[in-house]
Amino acid sequence: MAYSMEGTLLEVCTCNILCPCWVGEDPDNDGYCDAVMAWHIDRGTINGTDVSGLTMSLINHIPGNVLAGNWKVALLTLNESIFTTIPGAPAWVAKASHYKRNSKQYGLMNIDLQGHNAIQGSFRFEG
Repeated sequence: MAYSMEGTLLEVCTCNILCPCWVGEDPDNDGYCDAVMAWHIDRGTINGTDVSGLTMSLINHIPGNVLAGNWKVALLTLNESIFTTIPGAPAWVAKASHYKRNSKQYGLMNIDLQGHNAIQGSFRFEG
């Protein structure tokens, strides 16, 4: 499978500190993490099919250490971007003013957060 994609990424989670999963630590929110990770493809192809303008979103529940597995996830594809612009490069940390996830239909808890950590940045995948 040949692919080339570049765009922006967003991550917001229920942890109180900046995502401990990125360094293999346990979530600090009673031992679990609920999050959204999303990638907006500005330019890209997969096996010759143009996927520019699509957004993929992974909503998940991590029941413990990220490396231990047993995640519950739902992968969604959208025809629109869910991103806001925060100045900076190539990845920056900010506070998400308001983040709401309605996900009970996927077997995951709903989330409504204000002022939580968020990571935004750029990505480029090739293979």
